[in-house]
Amino acid sequence: MKFAHLSDIHLGAFSDRSLRDLSFDAFSYSVEKCIENDVDFVLISGDFFHNPVPDMSISRDAAEKLKEFKDRGIKVFTIYGSHDYSPLSASMIDIFEKAGLISKVQRLDGKKLLPLVDKDLNISLYGIDARKNGLDQETWRSIEEIEKPPNGTIPIILMHLAIRELLPYDLFMIEALNISDLPKGMKYYALGHIHFPGYYELDGSPVVQPGALFGSDLSDLENTAKGVKRGFYIVDTDNMKPEFIEVNIAPIILMKINLDNKHASSAYDEVMRNLGKIEKESVVLLHLEGNLSGGKQSDLQIHRIKRYIIENGARTVIHNQSQLKFPESQKAKFTGSIEEIERKILEEKISSSKIKALSVDSSLELLNILSIQKEDGERDSDYKERLSKLAMKILGVDESD
Repeated sequence: MKFAHLSDIHLGAFSDRSLRDLSFDAFSYSVEKCIENDVDFVLISGDFFHNPVPDMSISRDAAEKLKEFKDRGIKVFTIYGSHDYSPLSASMIDIFEKAGLISKVQRLDGKKLLPLVDKDLNISLYGIDARKNGLDQETWRSIEEIEKPPNGTIPIILMHLAIRELLPYDLFMIEALNISDLPKGMKYYALGHIHFPGYYELDGSPVVQPGALFGSDLSDLENTAKGVKRGFYIVDTDNMKPEFIEVNIAPIILMKINLDNKHASSAYDEVMRNLGKIEKESVVLLHLEGNLSGGKQSDLQIHRIKRYIIENGARTVIHNQSQLKFPESQKAKFTGSIEEIERKILEEKISSSKIKALSVDSSLELLNILSIQKEDGERDSDYKERLSKLAMKILGVDESD
């Protein structure tokens, strides 16, 4: 018997349409490889979606791919990742479970962890759902007992959290469990959350972290360009040896242009000098860095640079100038990604405000509500009421008031 282990798929993560499509292509390719390899079931250890209630088009496409599994009798099991879970409303994972496309694994009876037993597959699955702000680790530490699996079944646990021994060097300071904190007696430990692949063993059993399937942000794409492998694992239960299946959907090229002591208007010429051959359908990550001697944002001619790169074969260009410094009098107040700029602006405004009712995270949640699209056939009044209810939950307002 064989199973596939995926994690951190993050469907719907990117605002750039090309990247969003590539993210889905990575999942679609993975489904095809699972079917080709005759897997009997699939484990997804969290963050199937980037948002708990993604755009309907993303949900529809994901449902179609999951139905390919269902039509072939391949069962899919999952836990919430920190991005799947919403304290305010049902997530798309809940809807998919109701539709019979997926099964959530976590079973808790007070402080006792129970298995989801599938007699047809002869497996006992245990799961710990993720929460925001490390609350999943609190859940894990609060468990006092784990019910034994039925005799003859294969015990497997799914967890969406960081394990110290599997962290890359630059993430070593984040909160994490130690490998010794994991429960003994499992035949396979299916991890998620950290976007780097990793492997360890606990008493001879694999502790496996597939990493992100494609990625969810610019940092992930940079790491892919630097050589981090993306993919998932297929495991034969006869020997429990994971085989890594690489998912390489498009070339990702990191191009760093140093503009130290140059005028902003020199950016175009510097890019032309350093460009080289552009791989067809590649994703180009254009980083502009250094301390400029003069010029303003419009002098960089970013649109002209992007147009040239795309006309010469690239699928899309993502530019980052967070490390580019303008002269003090002209420097942009905030730099970085859109999400980083939003957070910085909110932090500044909230810290200077006399009203301290909302945290930065709550404010960002309110902003995210504005990105929720109206569903097909939904009336305007129902759409507005749905958003209003979500906003009131964030604000802690009782609808009866």
